[in-house]
Amino acid sequence: MHDNQTVLAKFRRKARKIYWATGKRKKDRSWTKTARALGVTRGTLIRVMDGYEPKEPSIRRVIGLPVYRPVAECLKCGQLHVTKRCTKKLTPEKRFARNAAAYDAWLASPDTQSKLAESMVWAISHEGG
Repeated sequence: MHDNQTVLAKFRRKARKIYWATGKRKKDRSWTKTARALGVTRGTLIRVMDGYEPKEPSIRRVIGLPVYRPVAECLKCGQLHVTKRCTKKLTPEKRFARNAAAYDAWLASPDTQSKLAESMVWAISHEGG
């Protein structure tokens, strides 16, 4: 069984135990009282009892689940790193291919073409001194 599922199963057992302990008669038992005792809302408790795994960090903390955090992947290699810099070593061939592809894309852009043409016209007009 997955770890989160184990934590949710324990939480559900705890909720059922509190629910049955709130009153001996059916009219005395209440999901609202149970939710209040557990520190969540009635709606959240009912959804968790039906099998929902909450995503909200505050609810996950109350239930005892680990909190999700967004993690950015490395822009160079697409992997997740613990360090701030990319630790994946590129071979010279891959490094050349990446740089050449970027250069080709830059060279093919219309903006670059117009700037190169302007530079050539300026160089020719200022030639010879």
